[in-house]
Amino acid sequence: RFDRAFGEAGLEARRKRLEEDSKRVVGRRRRAEEVVAAVESLMECEMDGAVMEAERSACVRAVFEAREACGAADARVRREFKEREVELTRLRVMLSELKESCSILRKQGASFC
Repeated sequence: RFDRAFGEAGLEARRKRLEEDSKRVVGRRRRAEEVVAAVESLMECEMDGAVMEAERSACVRAVFEAREACGAADARVRREFKEREVELTRLRVMLSELKESCSILRKQGASFC
């Protein structure tokens, strides 16, 4: 009877240790799953951050290219304006010369001016 009682007590103690070990294993697994989830979340955030940085870089590049294009267009418009201003000045001079010639011809009696 003593052996049986001692054996049963030993089995009960072992069962309790196994239950405690099982609880610890379950707790460790739960913490490990939480760590894995946190790492996955962090990786997603890093990927989102990388995507956002790439999008920001693309926007900065697009703004820079747009500014360059506007600068080039502005320079082209200024150049064309100066060219037309020179042409207008040349035409004014020609008109002035024509008026002067017509004035001279009228004084000489020409009727077509």
